[in-house]
Amino acid sequence: MQVLEGLSAGTRALEQAHSAMPLTRVESILGDASSAMQAQQEVDDLLIASSLYDPAADDASVEAALAELDASIAHADAHPAQAAHSTSQQAPQETLHVVSMPVAPSHQPIGTAQQQTQARRSTGRIAAQAQAVAS
Repeated sequence: MQVLEGLSAGTRALEQAHSAMPLTRVESILGDASSAMQAQQEVDDLLIASSLYDPAADDASVEAALAELDASIAHADAHPAQAAHSTSQQAPQETLHVVSMPVAPSHQPIGTAQQQTQARRSTGRIAAQAQAVAS
């Protein structure tokens, strides 16, 4: 019984969809979309055929830039002092501010966490006793 009610509800939903959007309207939309895709393809073809898009010119400019870069690297390898001097003249160097960092321990801690806690407490007591004696 529930299956038949479900089919009936589905049929009513399809009928509402068809009344809201008739088949002729769907065909019109698909036709418009097809026309738009054809127009875009024509524009793409014109751009490729025109001088606005010339892959050979793009390749040539990239190859020229690469050759220039290779030449400057080869010159820098052949004359490192001159390359360093010309680089320092081209762009101002930033001043780096070096901050000193605390020295990290170079050894592995020995013992368990509980033993380490006890060692810290005893170190604190020794420091307190030394301070009391100094007073």
